[in-house]
Amino acid sequence: MKTLYFIRHGQSEANINYDILQNTQDEDVKLTEKGKLDAVRAGWVLEDHLKNAPPESFIFLVSPYRRTRQTFERIAAVAGVNDPGVEYAVDLVEEIVEHKMNLVGNPENWKRFKDYEKSGWKHLDHIDVKYDGGESLADVKDRAAAFLKDCSGSDWENIVVVSHGLFIKMALSLIDGIDSDNVPHPNNGEVIVRKVKGSNE
Repeated sequence: MKTLYFIRHGQSEANINYDILQNTQDEDVKLTEKGKLDAVRAGWVLEDHLKNAPPESFIFLVSPYRRTRQTFERIAAVAGVNDPGVEYAVDLVEEIVEHKMNLVGNPENWKRFKDYEKSGWKHLDHIDVKYDGGESLADVKDRAAAFLKDCSGSDWENIVVVSHGLFIKMALSLIDGIDSDNVPHPNNGEVIVRKVKGSNE
């Protein structure tokens, strides 16, 4: 069995004001001061898990977006990932980024986003809504499925995934075998642990 540790980034500027996504590219959104503390708390939680297995059994997979990289930096500092003589594998992975909606300068995409928000973020009602220059929720779910397949076939025993709420939610729905609308949305800085079978098991 492989252990996956899903960590949602700390609170971001967009989490407290979605309107900034009209003029700031999603990949450039940064953490708030609270978000930095969220990341530190995630590091404290993860530190306990890291003690239970050798560093060479772990890999950290981090979304290249600014807020996830900032989150990982703080997790690493608190959890001892950067300690002298300790070597953890770390990789930036495009596959685990947030739902690509291409909102800057795209009023039609912004309307789609606001309709999604007004629905209470209901996935089933918007699963096939395609964003111009972006993707649909179904596309995100397909990304999550491909990612989990890669994890299952990898040699790593422990995989830490520093990602985004929607991607994590889609991955959890696939692992747990339930509809994504029934998966609680991960909190900022929350560490969620799941076991998955390796491809040879």
